Amino acid sequence: MHRLWGMNPRQDIEAVRAEALGLHKKIIDAAMLTYEARKGAVLQPAERLRLLASDPDFAWIHPLTKLILEIDDRLESEAPVTAAEAAKVRADIDEIFGSPNRVVSSIHGAHLPS
Repeated sequence: MHRLWGMNPRQDIEAVRAEALGLHKKIIDAAMLTYEARKGAVLQPAERLRLLASDPDFAWIHPLTKLILEIDDRLESEAPVTAAEAAKVRADIDEIFGSPNRVVSSIHGAHLPS
């Protein structure tokens, strides 16, 4: 099995985690700004956390949150990360965001193989 980014599998997963975490923060910030604008109130951090955890308006963020937590759990282990594990993380990212071909296809209105 080939390496995802030309690094070893642990580095692959660490790279995905770093990118996913940055994107996760940006998504949450944008969602909160939209929510606050709609509600006309600025929320305190504890209220934001409660909304993220339990409000249905934020349920769509949960799969990415869960994946980041799963990656963190895996990286805490001393056992070597396998290429299969790195490939699974990549598949999970594709499941959450769509494969690059599907994204390009939706942007250009053309069908590309997944």
